[in-house]
Amino acid sequence: MFVHADPVPPRAAVEAVTIAELASPARPYLRTAPVLTRTQAPVMRRAALLETAFVEDGLPDYAEAVRRRFGLGPT
Repeated sequence: MFVHADPVPPRAAVEAVTIAELASPARPYLRTAPVLTRTQAPVMRRAALLETAFVEDGLPDYAEAVRRRFGLGPT
């Protein structure tokens, strides 16, 4: 959802919840949302940014799911 959706509505939804209440995959999205909304990045760039954020946040299963779905890098 985070990759395919226009980034503005998910950003607003994620920002409406306290950080303590956010599920793990929402935290990398919250961190990357400013770049996604400011640049209006295309789908593949959003996928790459989120894949990197998932890796940085220690969520390898989510990163792998993005890689497989969008054919990014080695799997």
